Amino acid sequence: MSTLPFRGSSSEVQRFGTDVAYFAFVNIGFYQSATGMMANLEHQNAIATNLSRQSVTGSRQSVTSFVVDKRFQPADNSSQASSKVEMKGDSLGVTTVSRIDFSQGPVTRTGSPLNVAIQGEAFFCVREKSGDITYTRNGNFYRDAEGNVLTDDGASLLRDGNSPLVVQDAYSVVIDSEGTIRDSQTANEIGKLALAHFDNPSEALKEGNFSRFVPHNQESVREGKKYSDKILQGHLEGGNAQPVIQMVNMIQTMRAYEANQKAIAAQDESTGRLLQTVGRA
Repeated sequence: MSTLPFRGSSSEVQRFGTDVAYFAFVNIGFYQSATGMMANLEHQNAIATNLSRQSVTGSRQSVTSFVVDKRFQPADNSSQASSKVEMKGDSLGVTTVSRIDFSQGPVTRTGSPLNVAIQGEAFFCVREKSGDITYTRNGNFYRDAEGNVLTDDGASLLRDGNSPLVVQDAYSVVIDSEGTIRDSQTANEIGKLALAHFDNPSEALKEGNFSRFVPHNQESVREGKKYSDKILQGHLEGGNAQPVIQMVNMIQTMRAYEANQKAIAAQDESTGRLLQTVGRA
């Protein structure tokens, strides 16, 4: 029987949630099917999260990929050993890696002057109540009694110079495609929206709270927008997860999970028959 030397730590063992991984040597078939079940379960959780966030303005979906799980490699990693699959069991299990998909979401017209969407790759800059600056695609803003333009949960929308944006009358605010803010009654320029972009946002940003993102390091932040980016006043950008595609992925993931489950049951039955045969010999 082909076996796989197990080299995971105790915390890594607990990840699999199956007794198979508690042995120093495990049957490769059980191992691969068990990791397949766990990987599909993680994929299913990501899909459920995407569906739950679809109605959140500017939300971004999580994309899951399946990769070889290299944390539990055979003890001998030499090329000579890797050719002896039947002896060393070099066929490893699978795990998942996730990244945030920052592709454009659908833009819908609302007509509200403090609803702002970005068509392109830029982000709005907002200051949290803690004082930290975070980045968002959620352009659903409102004006408080003091004239501050805020997000739904009270973070301040920033203008040029990273100063909080203050307006006297929300209905007199005009924002052009470049992000310049004017008072329509006086034609005076109030300032420009503070915008930022990132060369590779999937690697540069990690997810925060309320559809906001935090950079791994400040060196990745590029001030301003790209030339092709456009600001659309009176519009909102929806989440970029497509419900129909997510539902199809959910069905496919469930079928893959069940296939691995049946494979474990079949291997368990075969192992049982083998042990009975050996025991009678």
